[in-house]
Amino acid sequence: MLARTGILKRGLDAILFKVKNRAALLGQLMSLTTGRLGPRAVRGVDVKMLRCSRVTIEADHGVPTQIDGDLFGITPFEVHAGTAGLRLIVPRHR
Repeated sequence: MLARTGILKRGLDAILFKVKNRAALLGQLMSLTTGRLGPRAVRGVDVKMLRCSRVTIEADHGVPTQIDGDLFGITPFEVHAGTAGLRLIVPRHR
């Protein structure tokens, strides 16, 4: 299954992972980075993608978070889909 989101699409997708162990999570995250999710994700067993405009992330206690490898803050926090456009230079598809 190809991910529905991309650099040229507007909006926000929340991707929820439900796996039984860290190895399975790592496999799904690796699939996500290549634009493909595992075959079980097609049936919605391990991964659910939800289109949204706002997401609130909470935990029982403060959990450090990161975005693209940079420290973002500590839970809880809220993420909103932006409304302003960005000008991007992207390579052409071959």
